[in-house]
Amino acid sequence: MAVLWATHIIPEDLRSFLASLTYTWALYPSAHGYFIFHTWSLSIEELFYLLWPFLFVLLHQKKKLVAASSIIIVLVPVMRILFYYIFPSLRGHEFYMFQGWIDTMMVGCLLALLKQRAAWEEWQQKFLNGWTASALAVLAFYILPGITTLLPKKLAGGVSLGIAPTITAFCIGFLLLYCIDNGNKRMLRLLNMRLIRHIGILSYSLYLWQQLFLSQARPLLPYGYVFLVLAAECSFWLVEQPSLRLRGRIEARWFSVHPNTRRI
Repeated sequence: MAVLWATHIIPEDLRSFLASLTYTWALYPSAHGYFIFHTWSLSIEELFYLLWPFLFVLLHQKKKLVAASSIIIVLVPVMRILFYYIFPSLRGHEFYMFQGWIDTMMVGCLLALLKQRAAWEEWQQKFLNGWTASALAVLAFYILPGITTLLPKKLAGGVSLGIAPTITAFCIGFLLLYCIDNGNKRMLRLLNMRLIRHIGILSYSLYLWQQLFLSQARPLLPYGYVFLVLAAECSFWLVEQPSLRLRGRIEARWFSVHPNTRRI
């Protein structure tokens, strides 16, 4: 934030900057500004982090949570299409608002809940193998994109706006389940390399700073990648780590879990 203000890299509308700062970009369709535009996804994530715990508190039981997750996954693609026709002024903003990707996040929640069932484990062992995992990867990364390019424009738009994100999320979710339970030892060693794990740790900071250093309109490339990594490292060690330690102290003092707390 301080860097953006000091270098005068702020959106034309101050309200957009505040929407970015408060993680409410997904609730403000008029938000704009290249250097903070990517915070739309962080906004959706934060709203999800409010929705999912609320469902836990409200529903309590796994069966109800499974039902609620399924209903949201079915309704959100319909909501995207309805918003397109009911609110023409918002066209082009569908995927930057709350309903844009919430179904894809709920897919992960649903699979996590289902995976705890014995019947699901039996189904997974029977049907989720190398062949089906490969077919899911082809469907998500080749067939769906290919279909949207071959279909007529209106129909392709409906598929992209409606079911394509949800289907892709299910494919990726099943692929992750397969990799976790049937991972190749070489692949697991690769993914657990210190450098790869450190990149994963820096992923939030890298995402947060990318717009500032990787813009084609600024004379930073290709050195912008170096600046991006340095900014991410500084952000992680000077901001994220102290914040996490502070959160840990607050949780230990105010939110300690009672040993008799009921679990779902």
